[in-house]
Amino acid sequence: MIKEVISTLLAALMALSFVLGISPSDDPPSDSTVVTVATAAPDGTSAPPEDESKPADTTTETTVPEPALPLPKYPSGAKKITLYLNGRQAPDGFAAEIDGVVYAPIESFCTLLAAGSISAEAGEPYICSEGRCIPCSTSDITVTVLDAGGMLCAPVTALASASGQRVELAATGELVVSGTPTFPTADEVYGEEDLY
Repeated sequence: MIKEVISTLLAALMALSFVLGISPSDDPPSDSTVVTVATAAPDGTSAPPEDESKPADTTTETTVPEPALPLPKYPSGAKKITLYLNGRQAPDGFAAEIDGVVYAPIESFCTLLAAGSISAEAGEPYICSEGRCIPCSTSDITVTVLDAGGMLCAPVTALASASGQRVELAATGELVVSGTPTFPTADEVYGEEDLY
């Protein structure tokens, strides 16, 4: 019973650490994490390991799977894109290129950043955040919010603009979203002359 409660708590902490961008090491995240749980000695005290390089006899290792975010069901022909949010790789299948535009799920984008909110409707050419409307289109191409199997997806450039971040294409082909997610308000972005 205690192991199950600890496993549940550790899974929740791992999800929170991903959302906050806290990494226990510089190693890339794996599909699961081994968690060491020390149990109490028969006299009720904590049983320290005799040798720091190996666990004590009262230690149990439990494998806790990483929590999974729901992924969009992009249309066939969509090309998977590797996306990094503030130095952490988003799950495989999170972002996809469709007709030259890289999309990501709106709600999961905010979840991974642990900040802000973005609203949108499928087929609309913009997303909204903090009193601002951010266009999905560029001067070259008209783009709208995509419904990918029940998940609303928007261009990563629009999502980054809504969150106050930058988007860069790495030399290796990955898309990198960086900067502090501030989700600026309309008052912070637009001057009085822009609004009236």
